[in-house]
Amino acid sequence: MKAALLPFGWLLLGACTGKPPAPQAQPAVPASTRPPWAALRADEQRARAVRQTLEHQQAAERQRIDEDTP
Repeated sequence: MKAALLPFGWLLLGACTGKPPAPQAQPAVPASTRPPWAALRADEQRARAVRQTLEHQQAAERQRIDEDTP
């Protein structure tokens, strides 16, 4: 019986050597901390920029047409 407990005792002592435990994986951090509506706001700003560009192009086209007509 003692012979069977001796290897088990060595395993227990080996587990308690004082080494720090292996580092564990960090919890997953969300890719973005932005609010959920931030993407919608960015889309809205992009749409405004496109609209402004189109309005500038239309104004330039009107000006060229007005200059060309007698």
